[in-house]
Amino acid sequence: MQSAQPIESQDIAFNSEQELGEKISKSISESEQKLQTSLGLMYLNMNEETLKSVRRVLPISKVKMEWNLNAVKLNSSLNAKK
Repeated sequence: MQSAQPIESQDIAFNSEQELGEKISKSISESEQKLQTSLGLMYLNMNEETLKSVRRVLPISKVKMEWNLNAVKLNSSLNAKK
């Protein structure tokens, strides 16, 4: 299993080792910025795109869940008195 795979390669022209280091550093920074931007967009769209396709419309029991905490507590207390 490989954890890191090259996505793109670039030719860098340089006149000195310092210039080469600066250009490599700039290239890495730009690539990381692109990655972080795409990850941010992916997380923003995840709820709308990914999770809605995974989530069930109704639970297996075919009865819609009641997410109101007060209604759940009331229902529990009424069932406990039976």
